[in-house]
Amino acid sequence: MATFVRSIIVSFIVIVSSISFFPSFAVDAPGQLSGTDDLKRQLASPEQVGPLRTNHFVGLFYFVGRGEETLDGNKGPTDVSVVLPANPTAKTDPFHPAWNNSLYNYCYANQHPSYWGKPLFNYYRSKDPWVIRKNLQLITNAGIDFLVFDFSNNEVLVPGIITEVNSIFDAIKALVAQKRNPPFVVFYTNTNSGAYMQQIYDNFYSSDANTSTYFFLPNTSNPLIIGKESEATPVVKRHFTIRESQWPHTPMQPQSMIDWPKKPNGWPWIDWYRPQEVYQNSSGADEIISVSVAQHAEDCIMSTYPFYGIDKNWGRGYSYNTRDHSNAAINRGANIEEQWVYALTKDLPVVFVTGWNEWICMRMLDGEATQYWTPANNVGNFGWQTGGWIGGNISGSGPYIISSTLSGVDINTNKAIKVRIMNGSSATSLKFYWITNNDNNWNEDKSSAPITITPNVAKEYTIDLSGNTNWRDNLTQLRLDPAGGASTGYFNVDYIRIVRNASSTTSVFGWEFDAPMSLLENWTATHSISNFLPQTGGWIGGDITGSDPNITSGDMLGVDISANKTIKIRLINRTSSTNGKFYYTTTTDNVWNEAKSKAFAITPNNVNGTEYSVTMSWTGILKQLRFDPEYNATS
Repeated sequence: MATFVRSIIVSFIVIVSSISFFPSFAVDAPGQLSGTDDLKRQLASPEQVGPLRTNHFVGLFYFVGRGEETLDGNKGPTDVSVVLPANPTAKTDPFHPAWNNSLYNYCYANQHPSYWGKPLFNYYRSKDPWVIRKNLQLITNAGIDFLVFDFSNNEVLVPGIITEVNSIFDAIKALVAQKRNPPFVVFYTNTNSGAYMQQIYDNFYSSDANTSTYFFLPNTSNPLIIGKESEATPVVKRHFTIRESQWPHTPMQPQSMIDWPKKPNGWPWIDWYRPQEVYQNSSGADEIISVSVAQHAEDCIMSTYPFYGIDKNWGRGYSYNTRDHSNAAINRGANIEEQWVYALTKDLPVVFVTGWNEWICMRMLDGEATQYWTPANNVGNFGWQTGGWIGGNISGSGPYIISSTLSGVDINTNKAIKVRIMNGSSATSLKFYWITNNDNNWNEDKSSAPITITPNVAKEYTIDLSGNTNWRDNLTQLRLDPAGGASTGYFNVDYIRIVRNASSTTSVFGWEFDAPMSLLENWTATHSISNFLPQTGGWIGGDITGSDPNITSGDMLGVDISANKTIKIRLINRTSSTNGKFYYTTTTDNVWNEAKSKAFAITPNNVNGTEYSVTMSWTGILKQLRFDPEYNATS
C-alpha cells in the first residue's frame, strides 16, 4: 500500500475534504482519489506510481488524550497563534494573563497545555466520536497502514485514556466489518517502558477483543510494540514482537542535548540527520526511516525561532542546511517534502511519519524553575516536572546533574544534606560531589559516601557529612549523582536542602522546586504581606495587609559584603510611603537590629517602577537580607 501513499502524504487532507464519511464505494486503492492543492500540485496517477506493493508500510504517529484541559471552562482554549499577535510581551512572560495559566509539561492535572494553532476541525477533544471517525476516514482514504499511539512520555492508566483508545479500536473494527482497509494499531513507549508495555498488554491485548486491529511485521507471529526490550516483562516478551524506541541520534551533539546511541531494531519517530538515517533490524537488514514535519535538531526548546529569534531548529521551510522561513517554503512543506523524496529512493519496508494530530504544545519553565540545575551526563529531557520536581530520563551510565555556581555557602557549621528523590530506575545508590572557594576540582575526596536508595519510591534521604573533613569552607557548586548502578529509567528530585546536622529539619540553604514558587528565588513574605507571588513581567510582590511589611531572602547567602557596598533594586510602589529599608545579618552577627539596616527614599504611588541604588556600610559575609518595601505603609 505504501508507494501510492508515500507520494501524496503531504496533501491528503486537502484532497479528501469533499468525500462523505464512510462512502459506499471503496477509496482505498490508488487511482480513486484525485485532487490539486493550493500550490497546483496534483496527486499522482496509478500510471505514475505503479501498483501497490506488498511488505511496504507507512506508519503514522497518533496522539490521544488531547483537548481535555484546553477546553476546560474558563481556561481555554489557549492558542499561541492567537495570543502572540495580540500580546507580543507574552513571548517572554510565563505569567502573562493571556496564557490563562497554560503552563506546564507532561501532566496536565492542575494546569493545561496550549494549542500552537487552530486544528482543522476547530478546537476539539480527541475522544469525541466524530473526531475519531473523521480522523480514521482521512487516514484510511490515504492508505496509511498503521497508527502509532504515543505513550513515549505519557502514562497508560490516566482517566479517559483507556476509554478513548478502546473507542478507536471499536471504530477500526467497524471499518473492518465494512470491508474497508483501516490502519492497524501499534503502541510506542519509552519512559518507564517496561511498566507501560505491561499495562498496554493488560488493557488492550490480554483478550481477543481487538485482534483484528493489531499490526504484525512480515514473518512474525506476534503483534508489534515499540519500547525497551531490556525492561519488558516475560509476559510482554512472549506476546509481542518488540522494536526499540529510538530517540534522535545526532551528528552535532549540541550543548544540553543527548546523543542517544543508534540501536539495532531502533524505530525513530524523528531524525536529526539530513538526509535521514536508515535503521536496521537485529539481523542487520535495512528496515525503517523517519519522515517528520519539523525537527528540534539543535535545541530542545522547539520554539527558539518564533519566540526568541534564535535560528537553530529545522522548521517547516528547512531543507538541506537552508533555513527558509518564507511563506512559500513553509506552505510547500519543503522540510517534509525532501524527506519523502529521499525516503522513496531508499525503498525500505517501513516509513514512520510524525505526526498526525498533535495540535498542542507545552509551555515549560526553563532555568528559573530548575533553579539552574543542569544535566551534565546521560540525562535527557531534563526539566521541571509537574508537582514541583526536577528530573529527566537516564540515557546511559553515570548520570548526574550540577547546580549553578553559588556565591559561597558556608558549610563549616552545616554538616548534612537532605534530598527527596523519586527513583524510577533500578539504581541502588546516590551520592553528592562538591567544590568550594578553596578547591574547585571535582574529585572523589570531595564526595559523599553512596547512600542506599529504594527503586520506584519517592523518599527523603539524609547525607551526614559531619565526618567528612573535606566538607568545609564555602560551597560554590554541588553535583548530584541520582542513580548509581542504573543506565535506564528516570529520576525526579523534590528538594535538596543543606541543614545544620542529620537530625535537623530546618534548611539553612537549598533548592525547593515548587515552581512557580521557585521563581521567588527563596524570598518569602515574613510579615504583613499576602499573595506574595511571581508577577507578570518578571517581578515578585504581594499585597500589604498591615504594619511593618517585609520580605526575607533565603539564608546563608555567602556574599562577601566587605568588597560589595551597593544594593540595586527596581521597585513599583503603589502606596503613599516615601521610604524603603534594608536589614541584614552576617555569619558573625545573625541578630536583626537597627544597627544593621539602611533606609532610603522611594517615590510614592509609582506604578511604572524606579531603580534605586542603596549604599551600605557593611562588612563580613552576608547571611540573610530583609527588605521592608514600603516603610511605615499599612496597605
